[in-house]
Amino acid sequence: MNKVCFIGGIHGVGKTTFCKQLIANLNNFKHLTASEIIKKYKNSDEFDTKRVKDIDKNQLLLVNGLKKEKKNSNILLDGHFVLLDKEDNIKKIDINVFKELDLNCIIILIDNPQNIKNRLDKRGKNTLNIEILKKMQELEIQHGKEIAATLNIPYLEVNFLRNEFPLKIAIDYIQGV
Repeated sequence: MNKVCFIGGIHGVGKTTFCKQLIANLNNFKHLTASEIIKKYKNSDEFDTKRVKDIDKNQLLLVNGLKKEKKNSNILLDGHFVLLDKEDNIKKIDINVFKELDLNCIIILIDNPQNIKNRLDKRGKNTLNIEILKKMQELEIQHGKEIAATLNIPYLEVNFLRNEFPLKIAIDYIQGV
């Protein structure tokens, strides 16, 4: 049976970079981002901002797309537990989405909101301020923990400010699941 490990965190925390480092150290894993899967199975180019028009529709595309993508592969799926809607409201992604993704484990990446803002600013399209980033990260962590507890799956926080060897911690964790 193939594993799906969800790597969660807010925009700019470093999910994709971290997943690429993990893939270089793990055998038989493939890295996918939730946004790549949604884009692949969506007939639209509306991914120009960090705000999502139809969160529920996108999550359905993610669930159905992942089922097609994970054949014969272990997956590191990087994505979010919360998103900003078009009105700048932080919305929790429905727990049923995560049930349907059939996850084996969850890792949440955490960093200082100022570091996150700096990364987003370097990308040139940042419209998120420190306060919204703080609130999003708090809710991301809270909702990720709730989902792990409800689904009874392992959960790990990787805090780039506190963990001396975050990559080794995550590799050991994934290999132990």
